[in-house]
Amino acid sequence: MFRNFGITANRGLAYCDNKLFELTLDMRLIAINPSDGSLAQQIKISDAVPDAEGRKAYMAGLTFRTLSAAKAARALQDGGIGGVIADAGRVVVPAKQALNAVLEFIE
Repeated sequence: MFRNFGITANRGLAYCDNKLFELTLDMRLIAINPSDGSLAQQIKISDAVPDAEGRKAYMAGLTFRTLSAAKAARALQDGGIGGVIADAGRVVVPAKQALNAVLEFIE
């Protein structure tokens, strides 16, 4: 069934806000309720990742808890990282700026 997906690597699951998250081989991001295994939500990766157009695959996203999203944004800016998307309590570094891994900083 998945023979056309090429070489794949299982990056495992992520746990946040009482949900398990997984990136599927067909490029969907799914959220699972850990209490019963039911599907909580699913979206296409292109809807979840900044600047997704034209990309065939992504590395796993990395989310970091921080005491101050504003300080994280300033540090990224001072370090010359472009394309940073900042809003209330959240900073996202697009994959093309971070070695093909989306970085997210949240308070």
